[in-house]
Amino acid sequence: MIRQDYLMRLLDQLAQALARVLSLRENEARGQALDFLNRESERLIGIDGAMLEILSPDAIQKATASVEKSFVAARILEEISLISEEEGDRHRATAAAVKAFWLYAAAAQSDASAADNTFRERIAGFGDACAERGLDADDLRSLMAGYEMLGEFGRAEDALFALVEVAGNADDVLPVGRGFYARLAEHEDAELEKGGLPRNELQDGVDGFLARVQSRMSRKEIPDETGEADGAANSA
Repeated sequence: MIRQDYLMRLLDQLAQALARVLSLRENEARGQALDFLNRESERLIGIDGAMLEILSPDAIQKATASVEKSFVAARILEEISLISEEEGDRHRATAAAVKAFWLYAAAAQSDASAADNTFRERIAGFGDACAERGLDADDLRSLMAGYEMLGEFGRAEDALFALVEVAGNADDVLPVGRGFYARLAEHEDAELEKGGLPRNELQDGVDGFLARVQSRMSRKEIPDETGEADGAANSA
């Protein structure tokens, strides 16, 4: 659960830090802004900004050990993304933004009260902005997971299809897709409908996913266990 009083104190301290960062950015002292933000990240959540950029999203979540600090980590990463974009480092900006999205989605999943429609739509919109950047395989996996945590199943499926196209080996994506559709089959009909992927469209999703994998693999044979995804959709 998000402890609102604790979160508000953290956000108040973060807001003061970000005001300083904004001042530095406006004076085009972006290097100083990043250095300051790194130090403030250490002070607020116990992990400096440079380490946030190195760690995976789930590792950040485990290291912060609280929903509140994970939320603040997401906001810091979002700011790092903005500064990196201003510096022309699009790769760095994209990686930080996708991590921020994953952490926001995880916070929403951890506390139902945080996942009201307004919050959910805002974070989903943030994910959509990330998706437009042309992501690599790792970023697409994080984007897909974030959408799924938000309950945005249609968007998660879009990320899965994009992942097939950029993965080094298309067959490596097979277990990702199998697991995704198997998990969806366990959801209630209302959840699937709300998430943009109704139950009657699951089989079409499985078929589309396998067709994309087949196209990428060309003449390579798809392992028999892909039938698990097919069976999961049919048994639902």
